[in-house]
Amino acid sequence: MSTVNFTKIWWGKILKDKNKLEMFLSNLHNTEEEAEDRFRLFAETYCKDDKESYDLFMQISGEEKNHALMIKDLIKNLGFELGFKKESKYFKHTLNCVKDKISAAAIGAFAEGLSLKRLRVIIKDENTPTEIKSVFSLIEKDESNHTKYLQSIAGQYGMKDLKDCHDKGLEKLGLLILSKKIQ
Repeated sequence: MSTVNFTKIWWGKILKDKNKLEMFLSNLHNTEEEAEDRFRLFAETYCKDDKESYDLFMQISGEEKNHALMIKDLIKNLGFELGFKKESKYFKHTLNCVKDKISAAAIGAFAEGLSLKRLRVIIKDENTPTEIKSVFSLIEKDESNHTKYLQSIAGQYGMKDLKDCHDKGLEKLGLLILSKKIQ
């Protein structure tokens, strides 16, 4: 099953359960806050000698902070509360692959691209509440730019080199089944 089809089915279930919607939005808020920190750390750790990349990672960090604030307001406007933070399954299994600016950009591009696909499915769904569509449409524009910018830093070979690591992250999310080699 494709990521898009999986997301359509998953989102349909989320919309039918107010508690799941509240948990999803809370988790999304937490993910955006973590992304703010992660991109700032990437800039400070891997881009000190490259002002253009440093500035881009810091810009993305700031935009992720803004996304977290927008989602926090959305949660309040829907009458929900922020839930507890939990560790990202994706990043738990991908951050160990980040060793330099290229790999940081590649993992960032993969993660932003995954988020972008999910946002687009949610925005296009006719059952998505207007208030959610409005906020997600604003975020979608940034996520699209983040994906493009990070892919340009990583380059074709950087993306290719980190694909297996990304796939392991997808597997942990249940979005990909990796075939085991039979020995």
